[in-house]
This record gives sequence, C-alpha cells and structure tokens, in this order.
Amino acid sequence: MKKEQFERAKKSPDKGVLVHLVCNEADALFYSDEPEALSTQHCTVLTVETFFAAICDGGMAAWFDLDHGQLAHRCPEALRRVGLDEYAALAEETLRFHCKEALPTTVADWGQHLHRIRCRHCEEDPADVYASFDTAFFASLQRNPSEFRARLYDYIVEHESDFVSPAEG
Repeated sequence: MKKEQFERAKKSPDKGVLVHLVCNEADALFYSDEPEALSTQHCTVLTVETFFAAICDGGMAAWFDLDHGQLAHRCPEALRRVGLDEYAALAEETLRFHCKEALPTTVADWGQHLHRIRCRHCEEDPADVYASFDTAFFASLQRNPSEFRARLYDYIVEHESDFVSPAEG
C-alpha cells in the first residue's frame, strides 16, 4: 500500500481502520498466492485478526472450519509476536487437543491435520468439543475487550515499513 493510505488509516480514531486495511491486503495475498508466500508480518496480521474474528463469529470450531484455518498452526506464534500471550497459550492448547506431535511448519503439512479436525466436526458437535476453550477465550476478552485491536494496531505501526510500498520516483 502507499504511504499516504497507511498514514490516513493510522490517523483514524478507530484503530480498526488500519488493522482492516492491512488485513485485507494480507487476505488478498493469501488468496492470490500460496499461503506460504505471505511475509511474516502479513501472516501475523492475517492470522491474529482471523483468529479473533472466527472465534467471535462461531467459536473455536469456526477458527478451524473457515479458510484461514489453513494458518491455525501459525497462530500461537503470531499471537505471541503481537503480545497476546494469554491467547497464544489458549490457541496452542486448542491445537494440542487435536495434534499432540510438533505442529507442522508448512500449510501443506498442516493440511492433513486440518482435514482430520474438520472431519471430526462432522462427526460430533464441535460446541461440546470446544466449550472450555470458547469460555476461556471470552473470559479473557471480557477482561480487556480492546486488547486484540490495540496490540495488532501497535504491531502494524511498529512494522510500517513491511506494509508500505517504497515511494516511486
């Protein structure tokens, strides 16, 4: 994105403007290229924002079931990167519920685990499977409802040079 666009979004009183601008850019990269091609910074923003959105929309089951579940194995690290350690531990615990071994490092290797998780969702009610995880997520969220957006915004501002295209000319 252009520097002016980034600066305009950064000046908005709603931190979500900048977060969504960067997330939309990362999402376009996610769908246009291989998910492996995302930079660490774009993957971090996309992974953190879609984790939050999916759980708010449908709990942990939605986190795995939606397209961005392809990045779930990267979520604990991304959450830690932006300073959301409590959520990182919860994401890791949820992932460990399904995957006892070391988490794969690539989207392709994660795919077999994700397929197994999604099949399990068809066989049993995911609401029962994830009740304790969802409860823990929303309890944390209620203690500090603006933390997700604030931390992600700060991460984006800190890594501005990774999101802004070099000036032409």
